[in-house]
Amino acid sequence: MAAWAGITAITAQWLGQNHAPLSFDQSHHFLLALGYRDILAHPGQWARLLSYAIYYPPLFHTSLAAMMLLGGVSLQYAPLINSFWLLMLMVPTWLLGRKAFGRAAGLAGALLVALIPASAGLAREVLMELCLAAMVAWTVWALERSQGLSRRRWLLALGALAGLGMLAKWTLVLYLLGPLAWCLVSGRRQGRVVDWPGVAWGLLIAGAVCLPWYLHSPATLIKNMLINAGPVALREGDPAVFSLAGLLYYPLSLVNHQMFLPLALLVAVGLATVLTRRREAGAMALVWFLSGLVLITLLRNKDSRYLYPLLAPACLLAVGWAGMLGRRWLRWAALAGVLALAALHFGAVSYAWGPLARERVWRVAGQPLRLSGPKAVYARPPSPADWQMAAILGAARADWSRPGRPPRLGVLASLTYFNKMALESWAAAHGGGVCVVSVVKPTHWRPGQVERDMIHGLLGPDYLVTKTGGLGLDPDFGRVLREARKAVLPQARLVAAFPLPDGSRAELWRLGNDPARVVPPCN
Repeated sequence: MAAWAGITAITAQWLGQNHAPLSFDQSHHFLLALGYRDILAHPGQWARLLSYAIYYPPLFHTSLAAMMLLGGVSLQYAPLINSFWLLMLMVPTWLLGRKAFGRAAGLAGALLVALIPASAGLAREVLMELCLAAMVAWTVWALERSQGLSRRRWLLALGALAGLGMLAKWTLVLYLLGPLAWCLVSGRRQGRVVDWPGVAWGLLIAGAVCLPWYLHSPATLIKNMLINAGPVALREGDPAVFSLAGLLYYPLSLVNHQMFLPLALLVAVGLATVLTRRREAGAMALVWFLSGLVLITLLRNKDSRYLYPLLAPACLLAVGWAGMLGRRWLRWAALAGVLALAALHFGAVSYAWGPLARERVWRVAGQPLRLSGPKAVYARPPSPADWQMAAILGAARADWSRPGRPPRLGVLASLTYFNKMALESWAAAHGGGVCVVSVVKPTHWRPGQVERDMIHGLLGPDYLVTKTGGLGLDPDFGRVLREARKAVLPQARLVAAFPLPDGSRAELWRLGNDPARVVPPCN
């Protein structure tokens, strides 16, 4: 245990998460994984793996749960699960690149996937994208090996991989439609006959793997997917699909957040080389990247993470042109240059060191194009910023007067690193002792009685933690905080205040509720 604690401490320092909590999305995934961990710990309950969560498929969370079951629960080393999924992404990238552009280029493409700015960031996050990207890459590899859907054993493997991929995320389909179409086209060109019975068996295997999860609550799942595709996109201010901003969203994301301009230009060189030289072997990477790019652009909901499963073919194209060079020494020199450039970007975005750590942005027609620097959406230097999670939870535990049940804590802020789920995940990872509950429930507010329902929700917990300054994008938190300051906090007791990294202050309030009252169990 002492050795494991030492490894955890070193890992936490490398990840830069020894103080910083997980973001809202990461906290959500972490808490889901804790639920899956409890299920895995009891073999008699394993059937619940297919019905525990409604919105997110279970593959990523089950893998994280298995790691926590073996090594213990910790916020600090939870992102290490992405080291496994990054390796799982690198292997099929190498296999595909080796066939398309040669052994050296295949190896360089796999290494490039690990070094690009997006991977430097996502490997330190508790997010699903690396898992999804790995399953997409493995499924494309099986498609390639099926030789136009003509080889039975690879069709069976394709069915199993596609089924597992659908348990990573349903958007897998968007990234596979282009490669599937090209597989059929290229197979017909080569005179291969589709093995339709094998295709049927593959579909049966895929359905057997993924349908038990998708059918356990289809109405709720479809409702959540439609909400995410429409109202969520509008609320977040995503650009319209066919607007200039919508059409440029992912190309600019590739430049500014995923790879930066020098590496993105090498992707363009690879695209042009495959198109002009009409190299059949490189066509799969080309179709995979371009078809996926078009399909995610047609989605109303935009997020730079949606581009990540297309970065494996992008990396293959970024080195593929070098693999096509005639002389061996020239190929090796070009590939070494690409990897050296990627390593410098990796150092800049991971640890803010090296010549590319300086912020350089080039503007073309008003659009920023990032040349180098440490700043990107999911690729930023580790931050030791202390958002006082442990101190807030510890103050609530120390002030609580009834040992029979844990105190209930409501959170009135929804910032990226300071929100209800961040405190809840911190409490779960570090021994509990505090039940973190929601006090902002707009769906419970009745017309004409909004203020009364707000106050009713505020009076439910034993403690409230409020925050000065910004509360996040959701305006409902501001409305509830104003109501709390007017009708609830004047009768509450201020337990402690905590300075936060953004210059604001968190304040822990003890409400005047009877500690012996009956309350719902903490879920």
